[in-house]
Amino acid sequence: MPLVINTAPVELTTTEGYEEFIKSPLCNEHSTIFPDESSDEGYVYVDNEIVAVVRGEARDSLFSYTKSNIARNDAEAVALKTN
Repeated sequence: MPLVINTAPVELTTTEGYEEFIKSPLCNEHSTIFPDESSDEGYVYVDNEIVAVVRGEARDSLFSYTKSNIARNDAEAVALKTN
């Protein structure tokens, strides 16, 4: 029987909690989205439904990771364009 959340989204506030949550069968195919750089929270979507809200330490950790990957990818893209 698949896991289904029939209540409000789960609140994830620690990096460890986030990592454990996304390993669950519920999150086999998920997206974590931060609306913008100043947002205090992000959202975990599964099948276009918000299943968790990401705040606090988890948000800070994921947002920092995302920004560093975007910067690296932008640098690689620029390098590819100039070569």
